[in-house]
Parts: sequence; C-alpha cells; structure tokens
Amino acid sequence: MGKRLSLCLGAFLLGLGLFISPKGASAHDMEDNWANNDTIGYGYETDGGYVLAIQRMLKDTPWGYSAVDGYWGSKTYNGVVNFQRNEGIAADGIVGPVTWEEFEDYRVYVGYLGSTQYYEWNYNLTDSYPATYLRDACYGWYIDVTTNNSEDYWHVDHDFERLTYMCL
Repeated sequence: MGKRLSLCLGAFLLGLGLFISPKGASAHDMEDNWANNDTIGYGYETDGGYVLAIQRMLKDTPWGYSAVDGYWGSKTYNGVVNFQRNEGIAADGIVGPVTWEEFEDYRVYVGYLGSTQYYEWNYNLTDSYPATYLRDACYGWYIDVTTNNSEDYWHVDHDFERLTYMCL
C-alpha cells in the first residue's frame, strides 16, 4: 500500500511540475552554432539573455535604437526587421535559425584568456565599443550588454544571470 501511494504521489507531483513549469523552462544556453539558438520574437521567447544579446547587437547597427533591457518590444522588433531587410532575408521580425546565422556572420574571434574564448560582434568596423562575447568553458556564452566597454556580462539563455565568476 505504501509503495503504491508513493508511486501515485510521485506521478502527481511530476505532472504538477510539468503543468506549472515557468515560461522558457525549456530554453537553453546559446549554442556555438547560433542557428541552433532558441527562436526569439513575438509568439516565441520575448525576454531573457537571448533578447539582451539581440538588443546589444542591434545597438551596433545603423538602426540600433533598441534599449538593452532583455524585454522584446516594438523597437527590438523593428530593429530586427531592418537588420533582416539589410541582410536580404525574410523580414518577419522573428530571430530564428536564418537570422541567427546572419547575426553570427559578424562574430569575430578575438582570443583566449585561460579556457575562455572572446569574440566581438562587429557590424560596422568603426564601432568603438562593439558587442563583446565570451564563451566560458564551464558556463557557456555571455555578452557584455553595455555600450561603454564596462564589461557587464550576462548569460545568453532565458534567465537573467550576471557573470560573477569565470571558470579559467
């Protein structure tokens, strides 16, 4: 009797956990091949580290009027549409595999510090403070969300998580 009750209770709690999972619980860290990243935009993920990364990259474009706040809105949507038009791809305002690949085309390898790889996202080569990324061997991709080179790195996934420790 006790075993059956334990199994039933376990199944109930598992079902309850699946039912009340927070939005974006299936989101994952940024991939090395950006085409495999989560889809971002209206009807998909609309907040978190992926949105921060997109907004920070848009700041380096001629139409970079988006705030870097991690929340998808009309300015971010319009910036993505303009980026897509300029790249000659479908301008639907959704950052899916094709748009991620276009963003990745501007990623430039900078170098290593320990086991951490550094990249810049440089849309226009005259930018004084291009978007800076690092790929930490232990914790994944981070982006410096500032536009003044102050190195305020945030994890590129669904959750807002500031980098406080690196695995070198």
